[in-house]
Amino acid sequence: MKVLRYLPIIPRIKRLFISEEIAKHMGSHKETCWKKPGVMMHPSDGEAWKAFDKLFPDFANEPRNI
Repeated sequence: MKVLRYLPIIPRIKRLFISEEIAKHMGSHKETCWKKPGVMMHPSDGEAWKAFDKLFPDFANEPRNI
């Protein structure tokens, strides 16, 4: 028998932002101080992420979007 456990995403994300330590890392894709040119250190450095940012600039400008 297969069992599917559903964990609602909104409460899970809210719990991540409760912790100041974790919340700091949740928005790290908007911070550029740790990026190195030519090195992919975060998925936001990838081509797909950059293309999505160009298609949806309003969404990309919000640092709380994960």
